[in-house]
Amino acid sequence: MENEKKYGWPLPKRRELFQKLQASATDTQRLDFQDRQQSIPIIRIPIDVPKYRILNGRTATLQQEWLAKNSDKGDDFFAKDYENILVQKAQHDLLFRLVNGAGLLEYFRTGKKQQETIILDTNGFVINGNRRLCAWRSLFYSDTHRFQHFNYIDVIVLPPCDDKAIDKLEAKLQVARDIKDKYSWDAEALMMQIRKDLHNLTDQELADFYETKEVTIKESLEMLEYASKYLEDKGKAKHWSLVSDKYYAFQQIVRSRKKLTSAGDIKLFENGSFTLLDDPTGGRLYEYIPDWQKYLQKVKPKLLEEFEDQITTGQVNDENLDNLFGASPDKNGNEIPLAEVISEDRNREKAAEIIKDAVESERFFEKNKNIANYVLKMLQKANADVQTAISNIRAESTTTGVQDQITAIEQGLTVVKNWLTKKHA
Repeated sequence: MENEKKYGWPLPKRRELFQKLQASATDTQRLDFQDRQQSIPIIRIPIDVPKYRILNGRTATLQQEWLAKNSDKGDDFFAKDYENILVQKAQHDLLFRLVNGAGLLEYFRTGKKQQETIILDTNGFVINGNRRLCAWRSLFYSDTHRFQHFNYIDVIVLPPCDDKAIDKLEAKLQVARDIKDKYSWDAEALMMQIRKDLHNLTDQELADFYETKEVTIKESLEMLEYASKYLEDKGKAKHWSLVSDKYYAFQQIVRSRKKLTSAGDIKLFENGSFTLLDDPTGGRLYEYIPDWQKYLQKVKPKLLEEFEDQITTGQVNDENLDNLFGASPDKNGNEIPLAEVISEDRNREKAAEIIKDAVESERFFEKNKNIANYVLKMLQKANADVQTAISNIRAESTTTGVQDQITAIEQGLTVVKNWLTKKHA
């Protein structure tokens, strides 16, 4: 097995070392901890002494995704024994992904040395500096001569305290960021949700915890909930890396959803938004989300027309819909079945295409409805669409519904012709 000593000394040896070094320490660090300023001894220890903190906020989503991909390890793999060498090794590997992504390895590879202490709890678990420790260990064990300056590191060891005091300190240090980069939005939100549940905090108390506004907390937690739903719908529960670059999308889903009231419309909007996150071309279809909500009532008939043969009548089994974010019951009765249909894998791409095209049409209408030559512009657009359809006629093209569209177009043109005749009479 890989050298176990690399991932922390045994607990009794850690405590013994701390007591010995603290007794002879001459330098101290002032730290706002447990609601007061404290002077804590700075000690110098071998790099292989500390253990990584498993409840590290940065790795919360990474741990869940790791468990989803390694189901044989059990859901309690990270929780059952923080001292376990396999747990510490897995945590090191997750931290290394963050280290690489943030450029910390290269930062320290160039000769940069430790500038701030690593903060440990009384048992030697890292409260602040997990990524830095990971980077230093990776470099030191790769070349102990070149990176010998990381053989010993400066740390402070917190006095005995409860988990809430430690979480509060971590939150404060997160606000006053040092060389670390910003948490990914999903990791930050999950960290907040875990802390909220662990300490039984209200949203306002959680906001105070992280020195932010309650409305910001509420939005972050709702975004996390939608992201979780989205991943479950894709059959990728807890694969958080799939949503880490979709902050804007889930923010728009949360903000736009607040403008809807019925459970059916909310469910349809939600599932339609999820299809807009799946653009196979790698585009940014999620930018249509705000206008998808705005024009939902006008886009809905187009979705119904396309998927009506797949919609079955009857009550949809979703006991949470009536209470969905305070929504009122659906009155039309077809929004929820439609929402279920467009979320099916075979329909998602087509549904996204319909929503996109319908939104673009509504945007065009809004932009041009007040200009004098609006009728001409709309007819030009319709003609262009017809010409495109003609140029794409193939032997295998479906004829279903084509005659109905031709009839509707001819009827519309008759109205326009009558208007034109009167205009020039």
